[in-house]
Amino acid sequence: MLGGTDSMDAMNLWAVIRDAPLYGGVLSVALSVLLLGVLWINPEILLNDYPPDIREKHGPMSERSKRQRVPAAILLGLSAGVSLRHRFRPYAKAAVAKFRF
Repeated sequence: MLGGTDSMDAMNLWAVIRDAPLYGGVLSVALSVLLLGVLWINPEILLNDYPPDIREKHGPMSERSKRQRVPAAILLGLSAGVSLRHRFRPYAKAAVAKFRF
């Protein structure tokens, strides 16, 4: 049986439903811009994510791209982590409170 039927849990759940499209949209746009920026600067950075036939045709990754992968990964990871840290915690608490067993 699901617990958490009081009005406070319902208010928290409605906050999640109300805010999720806004913050999800903002996060999607921000990460899309960062990813497109990485692709614009050097598409070879994402070579390992390409299908196998494209990787074979391209050949091994250059040393320049190998060096650029680390800062690109850190930038993308930090941007996702910061936004999740600031906005996800209240929603996770609301979901746990609403759907606890």
